[in-house]
This record gives sequence, structure tokens and C-alpha cells, in this order.
Amino acid sequence: MESAAARTNMPCAACRTLRRRCKKDCILLPHFPPSEPEKFIAVHRVFGASNVCKMLQEVPIADRGDAVTSMVYEAKARLVDPVYGCVAFIASLQRQVSELQSALNMALAEAVVLRARLSEAPLCPCPIDSQPQGQSCFWEWSGTWGEEILATEDPEVAIADRGDAVTSTVYEAKARLTDPVYSCVAFIASLQRQVSELKVALAEAVVLRAQLSEAMSTSPLHSQPHDAVRISKHRIPEGQSCVWEWRGTWGEEITGTADPVA
Repeated sequence: MESAAARTNMPCAACRTLRRRCKKDCILLPHFPPSEPEKFIAVHRVFGASNVCKMLQEVPIADRGDAVTSMVYEAKARLVDPVYGCVAFIASLQRQVSELQSALNMALAEAVVLRARLSEAPLCPCPIDSQPQGQSCFWEWSGTWGEEILATEDPEVAIADRGDAVTSTVYEAKARLTDPVYSCVAFIASLQRQVSELKVALAEAVVLRAQLSEAMSTSPLHSQPHDAVRISKHRIPEGQSCVWEWRGTWGEEITGTADPVA
């Protein structure tokens, strides 16, 4: 669909910012309308205008809108956090997944014990694994970025933090080479969905545990005192305290190949 800027012959935000003539076939025109200059300012400061054009040329026309959205997402994250960028958000989501999975395993294991006592049946020897499978689809940013960052100077990275800054930048670069459209933002979407599904599953497990506990307390066969349910530590995955950890794999062969072409 032709953009409003193209219909009115107005220069796009990119050409206006760069103070150059905006041609009809400008590759940036459909994605950076003059009414949203902050989007281009962000990606230009992080990626550079020429690199943005090159990356858009490598993806199909139908996917360029999503590619721009993911670039804006990563650029704003990098401006807010020059050291870790959106990788910090990935690490936070990974920790949430781990903690929720641990709590879910605990609740389900306790429910299994209570149910076995009610039925006088042996414990189920099957391991509990209720973690939903992640889906690599679009994303939803659940926070906010203040647009005032665009009016400030480029943030400086302390010498002590430059190693982490390089590592996070390499992380995002490999993600962009692997998926030129969504990059590591697809992984963020997958983690967000896992967090949402685990919260629902945990709430259901807590309700089930409460119901079984109430049934246990009112059952005449189990009215005598009994030891509290204890779950061995090896059933609970330990939380991760690292800065980030990539749970998937990127083939190192991408570093020896040409840039991806759609």
C-alpha cells in the first residue's frame, strides 16, 4: 500500500533528517513517515542509514515493515542500555521462565503426592515437564521507552563495560544474520509467550494443589497428622544468575558466508 508521504510527495523522515532529496523509489519512504522522525533517528544512530538500506534490500518487500520494526526495537533498546541493549531483556525473561518453571514443578509435584495419598496409590515415577514450547512469531514490547533519549548525546560506555557491550552486540549481530527480518526480537516474543503460559499453568497448579489439600484435610482416612510434603531439590531447576544465555544455536558457518539474501 502506498504510504501517505508518497501520496503527498512529502520527504520521508530519513531523507528529511539527512537533508537529501527523497526520490519516489526511496526504499525508506514506506517505513519512516515524516510524522515519526524518532524511529529513523534511533536506527540511524545505532545502525547507520546506509546499513539500514542494505538490510532492507536483503529481505522481501512484504517483510520489510517487520524488519524495520525489529530494527527500531533493537535500536531504542541499545540507546536506553548501551551495554546490553535488548539482550538484558532476554536475560530477564529467561530468569522468569526458569523461576516459573521451578515453581510449577514444585506445585505439580506436591499435587501428585497429595493425590497419591488420597487414592492410596504409589507416586507417579514420571518426571514432571510442563514447560510450554516457545514459538518464534512476532513480538510485543511490554514496556516503554522515553523518546527524550533521542535528543541526547550518544551514550558512552565505560571501559569496564565494553567487554559486555561487545558481547551483546555480537549476540544481536548473529541474530540479525540468522533472521534478517525479526532478529533476536523473535526470541523475545518466544520467551514472553512462555512466561505468559507458565503463569497460567502455575495458577492452575496452585488451585489444584489447594483443592487436593482441602480434600486431604476433610478425608476421614487422612485425618491423622502427617509430615509436610517435601520435594527433593533435584526436581527443581535452579535459576540462572548470568547476564544472558542463548538457549538456541547459531551455526558458526554464517560468519564465513556472504550476507543472507532472501
